[in-house]
Amino acid sequence: MSDFPDGSVLLEATSGRWYRVAPGAGRGTMLIDLPNEILLAINVSSKMIEVLIKDGNENGVFHRAGDISFENKEGENTIHLFFESLKELKLDHNGAKIENPFHEITSVFAKLDLKQARQWWDKNSF
Repeated sequence: MSDFPDGSVLLEATSGRWYRVAPGAGRGTMLIDLPNEILLAINVSSKMIEVLIKDGNENGVFHRAGDISFENKEGENTIHLFFESLKELKLDHNGAKIENPFHEITSVFAKLDLKQARQWWDKNSF
């Protein structure tokens, strides 16, 4: 059931605020609103977080931008970023940019290892 002719619905976030969300987006276990007008729909059963951003229209409907999923297979932890809205990737704060003008990149996989974190903290101890 939709609340509006375009199929969008009103969903309540954990803050108690209501947001207009595009059809099929934001249907998770919980909806978290961040102060920068980004919504996160937590989907516990599918082990992912859907990212919703507001369109530029006056109605301010939130649309799916992509999702972040988490996997642990045989002790190897991986984060999968899937963003159909990916415009560019930037490595580190001042790093190189990888632009996506032809919409060919949608997935980024990051493997995690706590040894890397320990080495980083040892190198960058404050």
